[in-house]
Amino acid sequence: MPLGSLPPAFDAIALGPLASIAPEALVVDPTQLSDIPVGVRTVTAVKYSRVGGSRAYDEIGFRLTAANLVRGDVPLQTLNAVRLERSRDRRAEDSDPIAAILEEEQKLRHRLFDLPDDSGRLRYRVEGRLLQLEKVTERRSDTETWTFPLTAPLAMLRQNAAPSDVSRLFTQQYRIEIPGAFWLPLSTLVARGRLHRYQDWRADVPPDTRPGHFYVFVSHRWLSPTEPDPDGTQAAFLAWQMIAYLCDAVRVARYRGLNEPRLRSLTLGFTVGISGSDLAEALVVNVLRTSLDETSLADAWAEARRLQSLTDNNGVSAAANDVGLARLRSVLAECPTLWRLVDRIHVWYDYACMPQPPRTPDDETTFRNGLQSLVAIQLLGHTVVLLDEAEEYLSRGWCTLEAIVADTEAVSMELLIGSARKTARDGTAEHYFRALLQDRPHIVWRAVLDTEVFRVQTEADCVARLALSVTDPRDLPFIYGQLRNLAAPSKIHVDDSELFTGAYPVAQAVDGSVVVPVKNERGAERDDSGDSVRSLDWTAALRLATSWSPGDTARPEPHRSLPSRANRKTCHVVVVAGCEGEAVLWSNWTIAHRDALEALLDIDVRSSSWLAADIAPVGHFICGTLQPIVVRADVWVIAATQMRLTHCSVTAALTAAVASAGVPVWSLALDAAKGNVRAMTASKSSTRRIRTVDLRLVPRIGGACRSELLDQLFGEPEPVASV
Repeated sequence: MPLGSLPPAFDAIALGPLASIAPEALVVDPTQLSDIPVGVRTVTAVKYSRVGGSRAYDEIGFRLTAANLVRGDVPLQTLNAVRLERSRDRRAEDSDPIAAILEEEQKLRHRLFDLPDDSGRLRYRVEGRLLQLEKVTERRSDTETWTFPLTAPLAMLRQNAAPSDVSRLFTQQYRIEIPGAFWLPLSTLVARGRLHRYQDWRADVPPDTRPGHFYVFVSHRWLSPTEPDPDGTQAAFLAWQMIAYLCDAVRVARYRGLNEPRLRSLTLGFTVGISGSDLAEALVVNVLRTSLDETSLADAWAEARRLQSLTDNNGVSAAANDVGLARLRSVLAECPTLWRLVDRIHVWYDYACMPQPPRTPDDETTFRNGLQSLVAIQLLGHTVVLLDEAEEYLSRGWCTLEAIVADTEAVSMELLIGSARKTARDGTAEHYFRALLQDRPHIVWRAVLDTEVFRVQTEADCVARLALSVTDPRDLPFIYGQLRNLAAPSKIHVDDSELFTGAYPVAQAVDGSVVVPVKNERGAERDDSGDSVRSLDWTAALRLATSWSPGDTARPEPHRSLPSRANRKTCHVVVVAGCEGEAVLWSNWTIAHRDALEALLDIDVRSSSWLAADIAPVGHFICGTLQPIVVRADVWVIAATQMRLTHCSVTAALTAAVASAGVPVWSLALDAAKGNVRAMTASKSSTRRIRTVDLRLVPRIGGACRSELLDQLFGEPEPVASV
């Protein structure tokens, strides 16, 4: 099947003049889409995204978003979209003094010490370290907003807060030596003033880790083909910012207490009270607590305060004027306590910690060992990204791999400013990076699934369509192999534009009627009584290396009946996945390993179905339609990731509808090993009963977006049309 092709069902949809309109024009003027009939808007957008056949994944995503009139608050973000937005914003690059004044005015606004007794029902938003609480009223004119700093939280937030320190590094418990891994002491970098080849200071970069020390994996772009940091800029930005974060860690420990943990609100989910960034908090936990007492902490704080004028913007201004680090050496020479802490911080920077060309045979072996251990090296420490332009960073092969490892494997990550560009200084690059990283792992995962599960392209095609570039083309097969070995993304991205395809199952009650959701809402909750929590470790399903083999077949049908194998209660298993490739992968897994599930719940799995909820529908479609199906079974199991089971309202509404039909239903979190199979009950769910004969079982070509899902499946019939 040609790259980028769609199932035959899409052939009935004609794009007409839309096919020749550029996506950039649709972004600027979406009214050009207004003539498309409501019933075919989604399928039209999907088909428009594939105009011309084979194309880059980011281009498919950009075209689909441009042609989709269903756009939520946070739709799919692509490199193409960021480049377009940046080009439109170039004229506004000069800092806006009025905006800066307004920001300061907000900080100086009068505030209450606590909420009034009659505050009533509230909604909230967080802006930086400020909590904005707004009283919910019937009339807009009566709206009142109160501002509170999170550093001095409200009584209700303090009462519902729990200790939430960042995790200690593995290196705090073990002395670890990984083949090919070497660590550069930050003190050595400061003393030498720049980043040298590994061979030029191999005696200064130890191969093992030590408890009481802190390890940082530095992800960065190479600024020239032969040397990543030819003028010493990255060295200056890295060193000064690490010192600034260290000073911030000292501040946190001084005011909160050296051994006092960070607090997190159980109600709202963010940190409250005195806290720093994740990197500063990691330094508190892994360096300060093992190195200081109250006396030395006071000394460190006195020294950090003397550096405040140099570190108040994370040291960026100082770095820009200190290439060679002469000034940093000078100021640290007068800060002996801080210098002892600096000597406990180590960084991994590829050029400085891996043998560079020309290599001896021994160096070549060391280099290859380091490449094979790259992910393991990153998992040992805290990742920092030296960022200039977000889309340039994420178009590089190594950078993409390192960012996705940190994101997928739950490695703590901090963004450092990597250049003196204005977009880096004012936070625009960081904003773009976070937006892109929300979806980049999903796009890459779909590309790998296209290669491994659907087999519609080669590894080289996959890397080319992801538009990943490297200095040495020989690195691309290795990068692909590392991406293939990563687990499926555990996070989800919920938006009205999320595309649903596959089979949407509805449960048949004893009286023959079916129960369907009226709204996508969290209408299901756990039943924690009795024997309602069990364990089934299916985490291997998330990795291709353990869940898919060359002999496996990707079957197109999203609903399968299975032969009876035992005289037990019948069971239907529903897989809710992030895309069709993932749905096929996990559906095959559940069927192949159903013995364990049947033994756990004393059931006979007689049927299975899958539903794909795709925020990035850029991959291959093996189904491409959304089909409601009626299922009669004694027990249901809904299998998905923990995040989807907890936060996806469609999954919750589907679960609640089954429970409302009087059918026992269990959730199965695929990415957890213990306590991951739970009985569910319906709470305040909006459902309705329909006679089976009145249920429309018409498949929808192209699927349906989240905001239109239930109306298109169970609402009034719509006329079929084409464009």
